[in-house]
Amino acid sequence: MAELAQRDPRDWSWWYLLLLIPFVAVLWVPFYNFAEPYLVLDRQPPPANYVRLTTHTAKNETGPFKVWLPLTKPGANYRRWIEVWLDGKLLRPRRDWTLSSPSGPLDAIPRPITDAEITFTSPRTGEIQIVADRPGVPFFYWYQLLWVLIGAGLTAFVYFMTERRPAAARK
Repeated sequence: MAELAQRDPRDWSWWYLLLLIPFVAVLWVPFYNFAEPYLVLDRQPPPANYVRLTTHTAKNETGPFKVWLPLTKPGANYRRWIEVWLDGKLLRPRRDWTLSSPSGPLDAIPRPITDAEITFTSPRTGEIQIVADRPGVPFFYWYQLLWVLIGAGLTAFVYFMTERRPAAARK
């Protein structure tokens, strides 16, 4: 049996730096909070008979427009509470619209919030559809799962690039 080449425990390879990529992408909170995409892949406007839907018509105005749906999620991060569509185009929270309540700050009012209003950041014209609690997988869940797979792939790549084979096996 051929002996494996002895490896100095102080051996280091630049390939190990690849293992920092998943660490930064998954554990450094400001990175994924900043990088969170607002994916609209295959997202369609809700059907007209959708249960959790409110519609309004805007004529070159910013609002406020009543949501008329009870909002039950905790905290003040409303980005995933509701979707706002304007003429079939999904608008992004904070960039295109904001959510507020005349009762006070969103994180301080008791749930459910029944008097919420959206206000556009610039005047808009068209049919507005407001949808609450639409089903889907939250960003953080699929992002973490994706990095488990990428991390496994990177680990295998680094392993095979740094593995020391015995001299007899190389021939």
